Amino acid sequence: GQFQGLNENYARELLELHTLGVNGGYTQKDIIELAKILTGWGLFRPLQKTSTKDGFYFEEARHDFSNKTFLGHSIKGSGIEEGEEALNILARHPSTAQHISYKLVQNFVSDNPPNSLVQKLAKTFLDSDGNIATVLQTLFQSDEFWQPNVYQTKFKTPYRYIVSVMRVSGTVTNFDSLDGILNQLGM
Repeated sequence: GQFQGLNENYARELLELHTLGVNGGYTQKDIIELAKILTGWGLFRPLQKTSTKDGFYFEEARHDFSNKTFLGHSIKGSGIEEGEEALNILARHPSTAQHISYKLVQNFVSDNPPNSLVQKLAKTFLDSDGNIATVLQTLFQSDEFWQPNVYQTKFKTPYRYIVSVMRVSGTVTNFDSLDGILNQLGM
């Protein structure tokens, strides 16, 4: 029968936002299979937190132990290992490399990322088995990152950052502490 407690929204979010991206090449069936794979995975609520493992727990009684096919890979119903296997499949997928590289270039270089740099980062991502430090090193050493029309457009100086914080917080009455912070930061 149908397993109760399937969280398709969580599976879709994992695929769309954090790994493959919206056009990452997965189907509705992959979403359902991933949701089944992740059954039994959860976090302790703050009042129940009795684990030393950052609140994560795996509850076998709530897991769907059937065999699954996810992104063309056969995954044997085995418990928590299924989720770990699925995460490894996602981490090594070319669409994940593309999606994460796009987001990094968008965040650090330009709202409309140059495709050449996205491709360079995606290759580094796949070649390094998803080592983000190596990917960022490629990004920060790229010509695109240091172009004059791009340089510091995505980073705020301490002055601009504090102005942004002041705008968000609303009324500011004590400027002495802000002035002291800016002086310490050389602004």
